Amino acid sequence: MWQRIIVICIQITFVFTANPLCQKKNGFFIMKNDCTRFYRCVHGDLVQNQTCPKGTLFNIKTLVCDHRTNAPTECTAHILGTAENEISQDVEFAEEHTPGPDEWQPTVGPTTPMEDLPKEGFKDEYKVVCYFTSWSFYRKEDAKFIPEDINPYYCTHLIYAFATLDRDSLTIRIHDRWADIENRFYKRILKLKTINQNLKVLLALGGWNDSEDDKYSRLVADENSTSKFINHALQFVQKHGFDGLDIDWEFPGCPQAKCTTETDDSKMFAIFIRELKVAMTKNNYLLSAAVSSTKHIIDKAYDVSSMNENFDFINLMAYDYYGAWSDFAETHSPLFTKPSIEDADKMSKYKSVNFSVTYWIEKGMSPQKIVLGVPFYGRAVALKKKTQKPNYGLGDPIFGPASSGKYTNEPGFLSYYEVCDLIKTKEYKKHRDQYSGTYIENGKDFIGYDDVKQLVQKMSMIKHYKLGGAMVWSIDMDDFRGNCCSIKYPLLKTVNSVLRGVTSFAGIKCA
Repeated sequence: MWQRIIVICIQITFVFTANPLCQKKNGFFIMKNDCTRFYRCVHGDLVQNQTCPKGTLFNIKTLVCDHRTNAPTECTAHILGTAENEISQDVEFAEEHTPGPDEWQPTVGPTTPMEDLPKEGFKDEYKVVCYFTSWSFYRKEDAKFIPEDINPYYCTHLIYAFATLDRDSLTIRIHDRWADIENRFYKRILKLKTINQNLKVLLALGGWNDSEDDKYSRLVADENSTSKFINHALQFVQKHGFDGLDIDWEFPGCPQAKCTTETDDSKMFAIFIRELKVAMTKNNYLLSAAVSSTKHIIDKAYDVSSMNENFDFINLMAYDYYGAWSDFAETHSPLFTKPSIEDADKMSKYKSVNFSVTYWIEKGMSPQKIVLGVPFYGRAVALKKKTQKPNYGLGDPIFGPASSGKYTNEPGFLSYYEVCDLIKTKEYKKHRDQYSGTYIENGKDFIGYDDVKQLVQKMSMIKHYKLGGAMVWSIDMDDFRGNCCSIKYPLLKTVNSVLRGVTSFAGIKCA
């Protein structure tokens, strides 16, 4: 809590200029002789210069202005101005500037310079819905992601994840005030609309962590709470300038996928979204939802006919079918069920992208309202035995998650750029299965993920079923700097090449 309070008064400048101190450097660095000041280099350019509030020091480990008792020991003397940082070069900085309370004013452009737009342009027959996760800002070094890293033409819709539901008032609550408000991420993400005026930006409410307890059940079950929520939601969306709301309750009747008790959540959720839709439509706002791809959750959580009537579109989370929680290794977003896996696990016939899409359609969802979610990340598991031909780990027993990635730092989870880096080490071998898709293994670990070829197949499925488009979770896990693939946003560009006719993005070669 202390960290969030003290950083509010940071003076900030984005300068984006070449500087001798930043030659061939990437990352954050403490100023010479002064741990109250720090700067950021991106690809050799000086892009950020900040001064911490009085009495605080920059913590190079957590990348925030911190209380002096938490700062690295080599910095503690800087409170008295007696210690010296290892950096020995002097540097002139641009004049510091404190933005006004109501606007964000970058000195120059975004951290990742925007690329030239393709000459053929972008068709809008299909949606490309991109989730932006505010916590990606806290990743270290080149994995740190900010709104200015987004090319606003590569998505038709951006969804900001997440706001949360206050468990007492049952109204929308800002999740991370420092990122969302003090660091102006709301304003900065919405500023992208001034570049691409056709872009729609929605706010996502909920998420996995926010769906743990009964607060959403209490919200939809009480008429007064529902009315209060809707009025507040309209004010919140209007105040911050969003184009709509994305409901990410995971899941009605099945909190965090645990369908253990009988509830009225599905019925009450249907009533709730009908009333919310009336209010949103009246004010020209969009209403979408992130929904499950799992059969028993779909059956228990959703009145599909009501959802079809009241949501502008749904984002089908067609991933995480398998992972460290499973008994055997399988890619976490397979197109189809592999026959040998179905022989070993009869429930696996319900665990594929193709099944989920067709099941939602069978339940009554209009295909054009289904936006198929694709993962820009991999799931990694540790195998119980060394991989062998012909499957190289696919279908073999596992005993839990594999090690975490260097940047995402979550066991069993790696961003696409982390998977790409592993392949480049040549320790891992890449394989492809016609049912399961793409995976890599090193004899002991198995990592399933979507590469360019797998994405092309999924985009073709979208066209085959005449779906509404593709959703990506999440934009910050693509190789957005091009550090691994030598091309920025290889996955997102592939989505655009197939769905939006950007032929110059076709045929990308990467891991």
